[in-house]
Amino acid sequence: MAGGVVLLMLAACCVLAHGALTVENMRVQNIPEATIAPGVAPTFSWVPVSAARGDSPTAARVLIRVAGGDLVFDSGKIAHTGFRYTYAGPALRPATRFEWAVQWWAAGTKPSELVWSAFTTGLQDWGNSSWIDGGGMLRKEFNLVKRPGQTLINIAGVGYFQLFINGLRIDVGTLSGAWTTWNERVLYFTYDITHILQAGPNAIGVLLGHGWRDTSSFPPQYAQSPCDSHERLLRAVIVGDGQNIVLTDNTWSATEHGPIVYDSVYNGETYDARLEQPGWDAPNFTPLPAYGWAPANIVTCFNPALTPFGIPVIRVDVQRRPVLFIPPASGCPAGVLGGMVAENDNLVLQCASGVISSITFASFGTPTGQCGSYKIGNCNSANSTKAVSDLCLGKASCTIPATNAFFGGDPCYDTAKSLAVTVAGCQPPNTTKVVVDFGENLSGWVRLRVKGSAGTTITLRHAEVLQHPPYGPVDGNIYVGNLRTAKATDVYTLKGDPSGEVYEPHFTYHGFQFVEVSGYPGTLTADDITQIHFHTLAPVRVTFNSSSAILNAIQNNALKGQGSNLMSVPTDCDQRDERLGWMGDADLTADSFAINYDVQAFQDNFLRNMVDAQPADGSLPDVVPFARYGGRPADVSWSAAFPQNVYVRYKINGDLTPAADLWSSLSLYFGNLASQFTKAGGNFQKWNTPYGDWVPAGPKVSNQLCTAFSYIYNARQMVELATALNKTADAAVYQQLVTKLVADYNAAFYNSAQQCWDNCGQSSYALSLLAGVAAPDVQQVALRALINNVVSTQSNHVTVGIIGAKALFKLLHDTSNVQVGIDLAEQTTYPSWGYMIYNTVEPAPSSLWELWDSPSEGPGMNSRNHHMFSSISEFIVKSASGIDDFSCRDTLTVRPAQALGLSRADTTIDTVCGKLVVKYERTGGVQCAKVPEGQSAVNPAMIAVDDVVLDCGEEGGVIQSIDFASWGQPSGTCGAFSANESCAAASVDALVAAQCVGRARCALSSKATAWPAPRGTCTGPRRLFVQATCSAPHGVTAEIAVPAAIRLSEVHLPLGGTPA
Repeated sequence: MAGGVVLLMLAACCVLAHGALTVENMRVQNIPEATIAPGVAPTFSWVPVSAARGDSPTAARVLIRVAGGDLVFDSGKIAHTGFRYTYAGPALRPATRFEWAVQWWAAGTKPSELVWSAFTTGLQDWGNSSWIDGGGMLRKEFNLVKRPGQTLINIAGVGYFQLFINGLRIDVGTLSGAWTTWNERVLYFTYDITHILQAGPNAIGVLLGHGWRDTSSFPPQYAQSPCDSHERLLRAVIVGDGQNIVLTDNTWSATEHGPIVYDSVYNGETYDARLEQPGWDAPNFTPLPAYGWAPANIVTCFNPALTPFGIPVIRVDVQRRPVLFIPPASGCPAGVLGGMVAENDNLVLQCASGVISSITFASFGTPTGQCGSYKIGNCNSANSTKAVSDLCLGKASCTIPATNAFFGGDPCYDTAKSLAVTVAGCQPPNTTKVVVDFGENLSGWVRLRVKGSAGTTITLRHAEVLQHPPYGPVDGNIYVGNLRTAKATDVYTLKGDPSGEVYEPHFTYHGFQFVEVSGYPGTLTADDITQIHFHTLAPVRVTFNSSSAILNAIQNNALKGQGSNLMSVPTDCDQRDERLGWMGDADLTADSFAINYDVQAFQDNFLRNMVDAQPADGSLPDVVPFARYGGRPADVSWSAAFPQNVYVRYKINGDLTPAADLWSSLSLYFGNLASQFTKAGGNFQKWNTPYGDWVPAGPKVSNQLCTAFSYIYNARQMVELATALNKTADAAVYQQLVTKLVADYNAAFYNSAQQCWDNCGQSSYALSLLAGVAAPDVQQVALRALINNVVSTQSNHVTVGIIGAKALFKLLHDTSNVQVGIDLAEQTTYPSWGYMIYNTVEPAPSSLWELWDSPSEGPGMNSRNHHMFSSISEFIVKSASGIDDFSCRDTLTVRPAQALGLSRADTTIDTVCGKLVVKYERTGGVQCAKVPEGQSAVNPAMIAVDDVVLDCGEEGGVIQSIDFASWGQPSGTCGAFSANESCAAASVDALVAAQCVGRARCALSSKATAWPAPRGTCTGPRRLFVQATCSAPHGVTAEIAVPAAIRLSEVHLPLGGTPA
């Protein structure tokens, strides 16, 4: 780095300006107000906060009392320099709500004031309670002579449930329940209902939904049971004053005849409000015979372990109003019935009068043209007309599936297909249909407000994107082909309430930006429909903003895409007929998830899910819980999620508890890997695994190299974990394993003549270097070759898949090649993360794609909200902020990015010991800015980022000259920009100079209306690149705030000159 580096040594400081010691963010087992299993010694944690620099913890005191009652534990003042304390007192009484407090001391200070929080101990004995079923609605009335004192309900509903007591809905989350290996373990909720019960009659009501227990959608592939046919199950115990007062048994009543006619995670919900039973969840309910209430069935074959619900629940995060209403065109001339839909959708033909007498056109393949003048394209199923005729002739309506199965096979493999049909003999109906755009692609459902006649039916179909070529014409209709068999459709039938009705689904969710609303009575307005976004509500830990609009957008989309896939397990996607806990995704994004969200408890539960799916041979499946897809043993780069998540809990949160608790299971897993390697003859080339570097942008590295990389990389993690746990013998064993595997790796893949591995591509270099297999004399040669490939051969673009993507950016960070990484991340042309966000066909407002080229790919595997490529978020946050270690060890080192193209970054991270803030700005010298065409120009629903800012900074002087400016399709990196003369506006440098020279800061619009039209033909999005020189030399300003628990901080900043 030109100009040298200044090293600042800072003692611990804090985020408060004034005040004494205090405590924030009190947790038990890593969540607020947890329920802990009986007999478990809880771990308490807190954030010590002080206003004075140097106030690091020296002592602490923890107290516990029965809620509103007597003290049961006092640790006294103990020497304590941390922010965690594991309980060391007598066993706590089960099924009891407790309160706990903590105070801490710093050297020479008074203690903090006692701050109280709460936790609950779980149920030790479920007594004579039973698992029951019998329908989607269950209820029980009971009498109490008097209102009991402290009263807790312990309840487990499989798959989803809603709880009501005395007519009140109890808040157990938006989707209550968590996906586990059902026959191994079920999570239960514990809630304080003391103030809800009353002397005299009381009633409890429970709605049950199929959720993840729906075996038609999620057939279990492990721990199957004859009980799997029981898809909705309930077990509950109410404990009052230490006594069981209500149990689930056959004195409960159940019925199938409720308003939830159908529910499915994939397909949606059908709700008939006319079937509601007012008062069913309250005392003194007298059901009508038609309601079909009968005694609940006791289910004896279901006997999983019951453990407390120790993760954040699924709750509403954001509510969004519509940003656009789109009236989709029928596309057909007057009097013509027909249409075009994408593969996997249904084409519904409905006659207003008459019946279908002939098929005038039918093509399943790649039809072209408009309705009334369709033509057969390059691909057409020979069975098109016959299949449609057999289904539709002589009928007033028919629904035609646009699927390979319906038309007897795939007419053109790996091609995006459509179905176009026109018919004669009947008149088309006057339909009321509108598409609502909410501006962001998120997980959840919609809330609908409506007033209309009883029996009116409204249909809500959800989609990620609108139809466009190659899926069909741009006509405002939604595209659902990539949902595959998932219907993602909610249907609501009105009861006719004259004051109006409000509907939200109960037991489903969708991944969507667009909703097609059919059958709505009257005019739908923005006040009538709301997008309700929910997920496992783990707190967001990081806020990030920088001078790069592109990096900001990628981080935003990574964060939101991860959020949509927090659904009690880390799902791969949130919209199609999958949404599974794919281990490959969970491995690759474990680090970035843990940086972006407080997922400590979430990761611990998912680790337990992995162990639940691990048989005696130590193997793991590709998917956890093991249902629907995947195999066993998993692709090694998928099962790597097990050690990776344990390692992340240690490296990012400083917590070795998962490693200690799961060490035997980890050892069993590595024993299985050794067995697999032995079966392959000890030769990595013969160890075949199914996935490897999934969906690469270029030539794919061999699956075997990815397997070898993951084996070595995880073994190195085991060495580090064993050392930290003082398991010296185990550390030596794993180190020996690493040494042997490195030799085997090079024997299998290294090409000594070319000094590279396997296919000598980006992934092979990155994985090999990150695994540490390169000999000392090869390391720098290989690193230079990799960087040359990225920068020169590929013009700062990737060829990697999901495994190579994470490895590449981690390697660039670890080898101090941050400038290369930022230049790579800031690309907006294919293939890149920026292309996903700034392309003109489907600009992604709040997610990342599954494929690099999603808009042109077929529906087979094409999610628009996948988190597997969000691993880049770790690089963005770490490199821009300069923070490598979030685990709150005694010493923190901060090295903000010294990249010419990044002049400012503000990062705040809520670590496990407090708020860590790094604000950095490079002033004066050379300043660059680049931004794609304003997002509002390519997608009006997106929040516009329409200015590029040149800023010399507070002490950087004024803009002295404009060294480069181009509007069109310039390329290159800061310091080496170049114009594309085939797409470049004239005189942009002069226009920019007129606006900026002589000013310390100027904002330049990236809207097309601000600049002359580019010369030539521009295909794809345009962009503005600018480079300026300030009158003052390069300088740096920084603002750092670190938690009190960190005793010493080192901040590395450039001393002067221009970053290299």
